[in-house]
Amino acid sequence: MDGAGTGWRVALTFDDGYVDNLRLALPLLKKYRVPMTWFVCTRFVQEPDVLPWWDLIDYIRSQIRETLAFTSDGEHYEYNLKRPDDRERLLREQRPRFYGVSSAVRQCRQNALEAAVREETGTDLPSNGFARPREVAQAAKSPWVTIGAHTHTHQNMGVCSIEEASYELDQGRSLLECWTGQRIRWFAYPFGDPTAWKPRIAQMVKDKEFDGAFTLTPDHVEAAPHCQAIPRLAVSPQWSISEVRARIFGTDLYRWGRALKTWMQ
Repeated sequence: MDGAGTGWRVALTFDDGYVDNLRLALPLLKKYRVPMTWFVCTRFVQEPDVLPWWDLIDYIRSQIRETLAFTSDGEHYEYNLKRPDDRERLLREQRPRFYGVSSAVRQCRQNALEAAVREETGTDLPSNGFARPREVAQAAKSPWVTIGAHTHTHQNMGVCSIEEASYELDQGRSLLECWTGQRIRWFAYPFGDPTAWKPRIAQMVKDKEFDGAFTLTPDHVEAAPHCQAIPRLAVSPQWSISEVRARIFGTDLYRWGRALKTWMQ
């Protein structure tokens, strides 16, 4: 964001580390001379056979058309995946079970879901869609790419203990620095909403000498309360260009509405 210029300026960021960010997005960004910051979650880069829980749910919804039944945390779940409404119910019921829990609970729930899928299909799960370490290293050499940290396991930092949060920050950054040979200066909170980070986590990010950390609070950069809570606007692939433009220019309205809601409470 440095340099001369007047009017609006926009920075593009991509989260997680999917390889299609390099194969599809980066050539276009090079063509139009637009730099990107790529926040990479290292476990899925390092371990191709590990699916993130959200991709596991999407795989079930898109690929399985039989009844899926499993027990997790003492509760029984059953979905007839031939039915579109049950596929939506799977999404509605299962995503919240993974979002705001500890890494240990999340892993137990994912193990139960994966076991049910393997039993139903009789096959192994597919590899994940993330880049591999050599691809991250190659991307870091591009003048159009800045690599940033995004934890090791994509854990919700808002529910982490101090020890867990420190591990997520250190392990993710250490692997990226090993692969790229570069100092990793920037961090993005997984999920990024106000429940996904806390002031104590922001202080830890500062203590570990990151230059800044990004949330997914939709607002202008200048609205950041400090460098460990820089706003971003998450862009949906379903949005048209005109909707993206409207939402960028509408961030002031979001801030005013949020302030009004707080005042009325």
